[in-house]
Amino acid sequence: MRFKIAKEKLEQIKERFNLLVFVCAGLLLSNVVLAFLVYWSVLHESRWIVPTTIRREFKLSDYAVDDSYLRQMSLFFINERLNVSPETIDSSHQLLLESIAPKYYHVLSGVLANEAAVVRAQKISSVFYPLGMTIDSKGLRVEINGILHRYVGERALPPIPKQYLLTFQYHLGDLKILSFIDLSNTDDSSNASTGVSDEAANLVLVKENN
Repeated sequence: MRFKIAKEKLEQIKERFNLLVFVCAGLLLSNVVLAFLVYWSVLHESRWIVPTTIRREFKLSDYAVDDSYLRQMSLFFINERLNVSPETIDSSHQLLLESIAPKYYHVLSGVLANEAAVVRAQKISSVFYPLGMTIDSKGLRVEINGILHRYVGERALPPIPKQYLLTFQYHLGDLKILSFIDLSNTDDSSNASTGVSDEAANLVLVKENN
């Protein structure tokens, strides 16, 4: 009789143990699934933004951007780089420097400082009118072509067709400039007349060789 009772209790304990193991396994699995969902949501979280200075909305996640975002940010950088005057060049360049990848900051800061000094000394102003863009949101590359108008004091220089390539890096919502290159390859004599060096005129950042 006692053996039968003991056997029944042992079976009950075994059943409870199996149930406990099943519950623990279920909890562990749910935690793994929850962790995966949190990780996935962090990687794929999207945001729709309509900035006050940009009229079109764009979409971005922590690791990807869309064409609209690159288009508008590239136009912003072009504006800060090329639409300058002796009165505005320092503030424009400061905004540009804040968006340069740290590895290339020392390269560009010297170029911009020299360019700003020339612009102030010779009273140079410039305005760039974009005409077309080619955007590669996956490769984080944007080509912009347009017309650059320059002035020395009140004297207008001949307008120049220009094509620029901007390349970026993007991580966790932070867009940084890797290169800002003049692809025009024009031998423009007005550069010499304004005293702007090739380095300052082209504003080239050498992109790291991958």
